[in-house]
Amino acid sequence: MESNSGDALRDMTADEARAQLGALAEGRAALADRVVTPWWYHPALAVLVAIFLASQGAQQWWVIGFAIYCAGLVGLVTAYRNLTGVWVSSWNLPNGRGVLIGVVAVLLAGFTVSLVTRFGLLPWWSALLSGLGCGLFVWWIGPQVDSMCRDQVQDAR
Repeated sequence: MESNSGDALRDMTADEARAQLGALAEGRAALADRVVTPWWYHPALAVLVAIFLASQGAQQWWVIGFAIYCAGLVGLVTAYRNLTGVWVSSWNLPNGRGVLIGVVAVLLAGFTVSLVTRFGLLPWWSALLSGLGCGLFVWWIGPQVDSMCRDQVQDAR
């Protein structure tokens, strides 16, 4: 099968190539502007994380906390996709895997504290502090990861 795409590239002038590269840069900038997370997203995610981790410390409340967390995550993902039309993953960002592994480590530490609390080895307020600390951490790190994502999209080469 024959392709004529090579002929079109050879016939392109330097000015046309610059114009097309400029259009690509504008498209990347527009996409980066489109994936801006709403102001309420990270506080809501932080509250969900705090509820999930704090509830894990109580024998009678952990299922309810887990259900609230799951329903809230579905709501947040749906709302974000409806607002932006895309879902952005930070896994392939430069340093993205390291950041995400660090986030998972912090959340697992918080989860461990909550489970140890549930089994009576720590006082009840330990799970509350764990949930609050991890929730604040998510609220702090979320905008930074968003910024990394937007920079990567805008500066893609």
